[in-house]
Amino acid sequence: QNLLREIVGYRAGILCLEEVQSDHFEEFFAPELDKHRYQALYKKKTIEIYNAIAVAINGCATFFRRDGITRQKNMTFKNGVDNYPFSDCFFTC
Repeated sequence: QNLLREIVGYRAGILCLEEVQSDHFEEFFAPELDKHRYQALYKKKTIEIYNAIAVAINGCATFFRRDGITRQKNMTFKNGVDNYPFSDCFFTC
């Protein structure tokens, strides 16, 4: 809740978070930021991180305010370091 309070306090038009676990995105970030008028986009990495008990899949989460910013176009490109696909969006204000 402290992290959410800080993120919302910035009142940013676009928020980008890296290394977000997919379950944290689906169960916490997306629904909580939706309450603050942010639309959510998420792209999982193709790399899975194994620990002793389960598989953690993380990725990049992008949120943009629905009041004033519109998603226009998607692109796909390869990350030069990890070579995994990642969606990038263009926005207009």
